[in-house]
Amino acid sequence: MLNLLSKIKNKILKKIYFREFKSYRDASNFCNKINKNNYENNFLNEYRLKKFLINEKDIPFINAPSYKFLNDSISFYLSKYNSFPNILDIGGSFGEGALYLRSIFKEVNIKYSILESKKMVELSNQTKNDIKFYDDLELALHEIKPDFIFSSSTLQYLPDPYKVIDTLNKSNAKMISLTRNSFSDNTYFFSQVSYLKSNGSGKHLEEFGNPMILYPHTVLDKKKLNSYLTNYKIILQKKTDDFKIFEKSFCEDLLYIIIN
Repeated sequence: MLNLLSKIKNKILKKIYFREFKSYRDASNFCNKINKNNYENNFLNEYRLKKFLINEKDIPFINAPSYKFLNDSISFYLSKYNSFPNILDIGGSFGEGALYLRSIFKEVNIKYSILESKKMVELSNQTKNDIKFYDDLELALHEIKPDFIFSSSTLQYLPDPYKVIDTLNKSNAKMISLTRNSFSDNTYFFSQVSYLKSNGSGKHLEEFGNPMILYPHTVLDKKKLNSYLTNYKIILQKKTDDFKIFEKSFCEDLLYIIIN
């Protein structure tokens, strides 16, 4: 009975708060009324940090959707270049991807850096790992000079994802791996209805409750995205069931290799 009531409540809330907008800014302003500052929201990010710290030992063994494509992409890289890459993870939270890879490649000194929001980078000093954190993409690319760029479920939440892709095109990274992003035949902007417990990896922290969270969400035009990646070609792509946010959208995992 409780599950049924919960499903009914979720449907009602989605009907009220899930909307299409003319721009990312409009979507962001609407979402900001529910969770102030969107991704920089203090409550949200404190939750993500505490959830990470409590679940840290278990994170490598969680069946996270992004892990499989990360592993597949690294396998492609190793078969091509016979060495382990220096990695930049765009939207990598507090380092779940690094923990996962280090649990598999235990003999490798994995160099792993993360690009995140300013609030997440500020909180990252409370983690006990050797990951470098940045909130400036161009600075990260300049300092790290990554061989491999990975991003999971992040592009659709950025204010200007095409600008980010254009910057990545000039990075000279050997491979770019994009997973769990929503695409369509055009660019659309929505308010995405979510809940606190779906943020971060591991068991939900009940003391935080489970309030509704709204995110501004960009459904990317896949052809437009590829038009920016002129220095790369696709070597692996596959559709998944993630992020079908409306009837015209689809989710696809994409792996690019630099054109020599």
